[in-house]
Amino acid sequence: MLKKIATLAALGLGAFTFYACDSLLDTEPRQSISPEVALNDITGIRGIAASAYNRLISTTAYTNTRIAAPEVLADNGVQNPTNNPSGRYVSEAINAVGTGVGGWGLYYPMINDTNYIITAIDGVDAPENERNRIKGEMLFLRALAYHDLAKSYGYEPGREINGWNHSVIIRTTPTLVVEDAQTARARASNVEVYEQIERDLLQSIQLLDQFGSTNRFLGNRAAAEALLARVYLYWGRYADAAEFATRAMDRPLGAALATAAQAPTIFNSTNTAPNREAFFEVRITSNDFGGAVNNSLSALFTPAQWFDIVPSEELIAIYDSSRDVRLRADNEGRVTGWYSNRRELANGNLVPAQTHTLKFNQTVEGAGSFIDNTPVLRFAEALLNRAEAFARLGQDANALADLNLLRTNRGLLAIDLSGFELLEEILVERRRELAFEGHRWFDLKRLNRSLEKPEASGVGIIPSDDFRWLSAVPTSQVVASNGVILQNPGYAAED
Repeated sequence: MLKKIATLAALGLGAFTFYACDSLLDTEPRQSISPEVALNDITGIRGIAASAYNRLISTTAYTNTRIAAPEVLADNGVQNPTNNPSGRYVSEAINAVGTGVGGWGLYYPMINDTNYIITAIDGVDAPENERNRIKGEMLFLRALAYHDLAKSYGYEPGREINGWNHSVIIRTTPTLVVEDAQTARARASNVEVYEQIERDLLQSIQLLDQFGSTNRFLGNRAAAEALLARVYLYWGRYADAAEFATRAMDRPLGAALATAAQAPTIFNSTNTAPNREAFFEVRITSNDFGGAVNNSLSALFTPAQWFDIVPSEELIAIYDSSRDVRLRADNEGRVTGWYSNRRELANGNLVPAQTHTLKFNQTVEGAGSFIDNTPVLRFAEALLNRAEAFARLGQDANALADLNLLRTNRGLLAIDLSGFELLEEILVERRRELAFEGHRWFDLKRLNRSLEKPEASGVGIIPSDDFRWLSAVPTSQVVASNGVILQNPGYAAED
């Protein structure tokens, strides 16, 4: 991996979903364009930016692992008891040693893409507003990558177990030659990584402030503010989390909280129309996905194909099926909303099936495409982030108002709680709302909470100090670094 990083940005220049191309990249073989050539031209810059965005479409990112693994490792998803033909997520379902969300091999090439642009773009001959916009987007993407890595490989600041505060390696300059990549760097502390993320997002917000873009498939100011609110919540900086969640929700971007009538269909987004609530959404088309439909989330979650993972009984039980539009059952037990227990067979007949999530249900290009856009940051999460932050600050009235706003927009009645009970209900509501969006494992981890695995898994309880909450650093990285890169506790040979 260390030897490959220096060339990966150039190899990724073939993706142009987001930026137009011209003769520079049309006349040179894409795989042979050097960073030096690309960085001298705004079209080359756009190409590297497209590469950075397209990393998120990898099946180890937001089209599979980053969404599915946190649900199965935790208590929201279980292996389908009657159907698991692909054999995926079997180890995650029982939290076998070595499983986790990971992302090391994906995100460092993406970070290198962003580093190329952030370092060079100020000197490129292009309008200042375009340079600022692209730089702001890359700072946002770099921050997203580092937070995803930090969640996988390290504890949150103030939540360390046995004093272990090692996070991930910080690289803010590009690896222009192989020798740069071969120079091993130690893992930074969790605070240092969070401080780097904060710097990137604050600068991104400043650069993107002048653009009133409503393109939610690209980095934008509201998305950067929503991500910073999430980061501050994980960091335990609750006043800052509340402030930036408010900023994101007040931004006139086009994202808004869905009403009870709108909520059941908000995940039916398309190439041109993102989720109604999305601040930032990964857009996926059949060209981008390369036809790898077997690895899609809809193939994983729905009866249309592999159907490996279904919601746990424990998750289903926390919905009010008489009122909640996210999961509502009629008198015959048929489920609608973001879940279903019906499936259509080839002959057109509807037959009972296991309850499954419909958040990813082949909605981008019609039935049979097996690809769906993935909302990464959305309004309801920002609202829940603010509600939790208010509750932890002792601002119960504000926290309750946010909680009830979400509840009533999901068909539920307003409630009256305070103190510990209010905070706990916010966390339960977070589980209901964000199920199968890749949050559950990390929510439990950031709170140092034990995990009670679903009864169907046969695993039992995973305590908060279990080493499996952290992903293992790739062994190849540890070995190649000659001890500079430390392995996480529990995974080293001497452990």
